[in-house]
Amino acid sequence: GPGGGQGGAGGGPSAFGGSFEDFGAVPVTPRNFYSLMQRGECALLFPGGVREANHGKGEDYKLFWPKKKADFVRVAAANDAIIVPFGAIGAADSIKILLDSNELKSLPVLGDRMSQTTARIPAARRGMWAGEEEEDFSFPLGLPSLSGPARFYFLFGEPIDTRKLDPKDRTACDATYRKTEASVTSSIDFLLDQRKHDPYRALGPRLVYERVTGKPAPSFPLPKGGISGGAAKEGGGGSTSERAGAAARARARVGLPNGTA
Repeated sequence: GPGGGQGGAGGGPSAFGGSFEDFGAVPVTPRNFYSLMQRGECALLFPGGVREANHGKGEDYKLFWPKKKADFVRVAAANDAIIVPFGAIGAADSIKILLDSNELKSLPVLGDRMSQTTARIPAARRGMWAGEEEEDFSFPLGLPSLSGPARFYFLFGEPIDTRKLDPKDRTACDATYRKTEASVTSSIDFLLDQRKHDPYRALGPRLVYERVTGKPAPSFPLPKGGISGGAAKEGGGGSTSERAGAAARARARVGLPNGTA
């Protein structure tokens, strides 16, 4: 999420040496996230983290959210934030994985060297927000798709207003966490299904249309009323919105993609 400056929200030098902070990322810690929410920042959070980004073969667009890590919901509720779940597809179709990280690590010599290199990379999640499985920054070996860059699709779900959510109520926070994850899954499933009907999904026809018309190529209609997941009570309208309230109250919107944006 947006952090601003070396070291991000937590302050001080970063263990990443600025490589991630260059585009506004900060290490995933309760302190950093809480600081962002208190300042009214918009934070883009990927619960699936590195596991989703460096997925293996046959794992395109699958979520790997921690099962028992609803802490970001509690922080959002403590700051009256609005959570906006969304799904994104397209990246996995732009690359053909030849060998995933597990297959690469099984190779003689190269596998050992790869494991040693990635072991020196600091974890993105720290302290109590560390993942349920070890983070692996090993990237798969892939080639660009022969059909060219895939078209990217994004779908934002119903905003979840946390103003009435008690951050100390773990049961309610867990329900909101599950609702958020279900909403992301529903958005991904919808996009995967509907893009089959996009006449400009392929790069060639899309480029021709946009060159001739000077307009972005259309895709497919969005669902009326938005997409939601689960039956948790905390649900919002149909697009990103800004909450009302006194100026003294913290303001924030938290975007939760499938981690594969």
